[in-house]
Amino acid sequence: MIKIFYGPKAAFEKIIPSGIRPKTLSKLVTEIDAQNKKINIVNKETEKITKRKTHIKNLVATTEEYSRLTDSGINSFLSFLSDVNVENMYFQNPPDTIVQQLKGVYNDLIIIKHQYKKITEDIVKSFYKYFGEHILGQEDARNKLVVNLYKLSQNYNEDKPLVVLFYGPTGVGKTETAKYIANLMGEIVFRKQFSMYQNNSFADYVFGANHTASSLARDLAERQSNVILFDEFDKPNNIFYSAFYQLFDEGVFVDKNYTLNLKNSIIICTSNFKDLADVRKTLGDPICSRFDAFIEYKELAEDISKELIRRKFAKIYNNLTESDKTLLNKGESLNKILRFASSMKNARNIDRVVNDYIFSLLVKVKIEKM
Repeated sequence: MIKIFYGPKAAFEKIIPSGIRPKTLSKLVTEIDAQNKKINIVNKETEKITKRKTHIKNLVATTEEYSRLTDSGINSFLSFLSDVNVENMYFQNPPDTIVQQLKGVYNDLIIIKHQYKKITEDIVKSFYKYFGEHILGQEDARNKLVVNLYKLSQNYNEDKPLVVLFYGPTGVGKTETAKYIANLMGEIVFRKQFSMYQNNSFADYVFGANHTASSLARDLAERQSNVILFDEFDKPNNIFYSAFYQLFDEGVFVDKNYTLNLKNSIIICTSNFKDLADVRKTLGDPICSRFDAFIEYKELAEDISKELIRRKFAKIYNNLTESDKTLLNKGESLNKILRFASSMKNARNIDRVVNDYIFSLLVKVKIEKM
């Protein structure tokens, strides 16, 4: 029996019968390498050795284990398996080359695809109703996004993913919105920070290089959610955007090693540009024409900044020990921070300032009492 599973590791482990002690692909590679070295040594001494086939009841291969195979091992995977007798095989996210070889020999492959949660009308209603409790000051963004989420919930997108771009200043709720949607679906957002990659490494990561290297396709195959966040999408050179054309159009992502189905997913790209014209100029028409919506996130107004200061202050204060609370004048401390609200235009800055102020004041008071 051969089962091929596409999806995250936690779900893959559930299809493996409980109570068995399977052999991992990594361990098998190590054992076969050791056996081959032994044979080579013996052959050099002009003696003969009989290569015995090892019997394996259950073989398990997880996504990361295929990197243990050489290029020859990947391209001639069935030859690699010919060294052993295996009753049952369980493969998680195998590269296309391995799948094609297995399909060419076995007619009874069992292929299982993880069922990612789809957004429902009830989730869309909750998104709209509770949005303001999580992201402040972005009602226009909420109103535009909820329309697109509703279309996806009713499959008006005809199974293609919803692809949107959030643009606006840093720290105003773009990333938090993606996390909020995933949380409503009971999942963890899949997030990639594109600013972390240099051009050379990004080419290998996006288009796929050697099967041993990390790649976007391999990471997407392991994702736990169909809410996908590409942060700072504008940072790479736009020559790389061709890798996303088919994904945005059809929900299919292809590189040198994998072909992935991401239909019905929610793909959110972000940019810190404040003007849509700058977004279009930087990204270019070929990729911009593939977005379903461009959603602006505005700089925080002063009243919103004040509310965020109050929330952050209350959160930190409530987590202080009782002895530390007695060292602070709660009302006076909060009012001092609120005076700077007009100069604090993003949530990250507010978090840092409030945190630094409270603990700097605490330490100062404690030192003075020593």
